[in-house]
Amino acid sequence: MDISVVVCTYNRAHLLVDTVQALSVQDIPPNLNWEMVLVDNNSNDKTAELISELSVKFPAPLRYIFESQQGQSFARNRGIAEARGEIIAFTDDDVIPEKNWISYIWQVMTQNGLDGVGGRILPKWERPVPNWLENKRHLWGYLAMMDSEEMKELAWPLVDGAKIWGANMAFRKSLFHEIGFFDPNRGNVGNKLYRGEETEIVMRALELGKTLTYDPRLVVQHRVGAERMTKAYFRKIAFYDGEGYALQPRGFLGPSFLGVPRWLYSTTVKGCLQWLVHSILRRQDAFERQLDFLSELGQISGYWKQSRSCEHKEAG
Repeated sequence: MDISVVVCTYNRAHLLVDTVQALSVQDIPPNLNWEMVLVDNNSNDKTAELISELSVKFPAPLRYIFESQQGQSFARNRGIAEARGEIIAFTDDDVIPEKNWISYIWQVMTQNGLDGVGGRILPKWERPVPNWLENKRHLWGYLAMMDSEEMKELAWPLVDGAKIWGANMAFRKSLFHEIGFFDPNRGNVGNKLYRGEETEIVMRALELGKTLTYDPRLVVQHRVGAERMTKAYFRKIAFYDGEGYALQPRGFLGPSFLGVPRWLYSTTVKGCLQWLVHSILRRQDAFERQLDFLSELGQISGYWKQSRSCEHKEAG
């Protein structure tokens, strides 16, 4: 098996059908053997029935795997363990890959001897984009969009610009056996929008000198429904992004109160005041200041939860 395409899903059968359809019409060279590994991360919708129906006419082996341990990293790690391909390509259950996606991954990785590759993640808006979002492309990162047109070999440490993100990435399976799998403490857990698991594994690979490239010719479209084009959704992402960051195990963080670094309290208060002042003055960046404040508030929540968890473990 040359390539395994791993798609993890949770209660998105209505979206997943289009992802499977896009993968079923890929332009595949005759000598390229591939499979699809669908990891159902504890869904309670009609995902299982859908895959049973679609697998009958799917042009490659389509394997349904049920992973009861909630969390995107758990699901991806199960996909890695089940995959039989030399290369493992990942995309999401709300993504439409271009028709050459699989073949191009194989081509660019084998010809250039890459350990991993990622590419562009472009929005597929499902309703007119509100002005506050259309005019602020820097906010698209909250929606996991990556539209850099610059081909780039990634290097440690990662800096701003092109990166490899989960909706459009592929790695050699041997890489995971060398550096380990995705960190289960990171990534979405059910409806909690934690992130960072892809960036962390990329950094781990780069630290060991692996060759990873961002190639803008590798393209997928990421569906964005009306519910994600709201400021409320962005506020939710900002909070969970901060909380997920703080929940990661860390060493000594300095003086703390209730498990939270003391400096974070003052930083959060300042962030709140900046947001309020910018809102009162009707400055264009007031919403961004609010997102910064919510991320800091999320960090306080995460550190507090981490502290409470440690107390319970010690008491147990």
